[in-house]
Amino acid sequence: MTPGLERPRLALLLLVLGLVGCGDGCAREKQQRFSVPVGHSSQSVTVGEGPVPDPVSAARLAELIPELAPLSPLQQAVVEGVLNTQPAPCPLTLADGTRLPSDTSIASALDKGLVGCENLPVLARRAIRLAGAGASPAAVRATLTYPEPWSGVPMLIGRAQAPQAPATAVELWIDPGFGPWVEAVQRAGELQALGEVDPVVGPVEVTVRVLPTGSSAQDPARVLARVAVAAADQLDQGLPYARCLGQASGVIDEAALAAAASCAGLEVAAWQQLRTEGAEARVQQDIEDARNIGLRAAPSWRVDGYRLRGHRALVGLRDVVENQRIDRLSELPAELLQPWDPGLPPAVPEETVSP
Repeated sequence: MTPGLERPRLALLLLVLGLVGCGDGCAREKQQRFSVPVGHSSQSVTVGEGPVPDPVSAARLAELIPELAPLSPLQQAVVEGVLNTQPAPCPLTLADGTRLPSDTSIASALDKGLVGCENLPVLARRAIRLAGAGASPAAVRATLTYPEPWSGVPMLIGRAQAPQAPATAVELWIDPGFGPWVEAVQRAGELQALGEVDPVVGPVEVTVRVLPTGSSAQDPARVLARVAVAAADQLDQGLPYARCLGQASGVIDEAALAAAASCAGLEVAAWQQLRTEGAEARVQQDIEDARNIGLRAAPSWRVDGYRLRGHRALVGLRDVVENQRIDRLSELPAELLQPWDPGLPPAVPEETVSP
């Protein structure tokens, strides 16, 4: 067993993946499953919940994500089925502003090129990698599932420790004085603290960046606050400084900015120098970087390359860290590659003619 694997959580994972028995409830559930043809044969494999009114074919998905094409027909069917039945975790908005149903699938969102769904090719390639390694549809689905921002339900994925895993880079864009920036800073601190004690999450390095947001973004006090946060982050103390600033009561003014510097243990002289000489350029770089990756408002996140908009609960951030880390592993966790039965009849050997 992989070191660090939590047995109770793995047991729940195996139940979800269908690797252990689950009684009559499973029989009732299977009656509404979605099946996908395997290649050009008459066979099909059950891959998820149905029905799917307008599924996107494997051929079309291969046009969008070419890495799908080399997979076997069965593996392509797994990817096709999962992407057609897994809701897309992104804003479901067409270019003209039309909102799509909340259960719009990853496959459909990919096909339509939805605005704000830049992460979906990452998820599709992860599905292709797992299916290509022999993972079951449920195991593939588990690595694509992210909870809603306020969900308190942890995802049931295999929590396998990766020895000496590099730290996960987390970037948090905030605008001090606007929106739930204090709560976002608190979540970032909690995620970092969780990584110090949970070997599955592993070390997390948080960079705090700034992004002007809202009609009063050019308020002088908020402009000063953004520069102060940028200067603190240039000293590798962005998160402690933002946390201390968030604890200040009342208006964010010069006194509050200086008090936060002392609270965070900054070298005040160096911080003050950066405020006047280098931090404004850093603010402009933060703004440009945010725009280049499609972030338009704070708070927003980039977790190991995966973009998230808005305030997030700790469980959601943790799941993104764990799932994103799969893409950096040279070997997939064994818990995600458990044998499964696609329910296909055995292949009939070709007839041979005796000499």
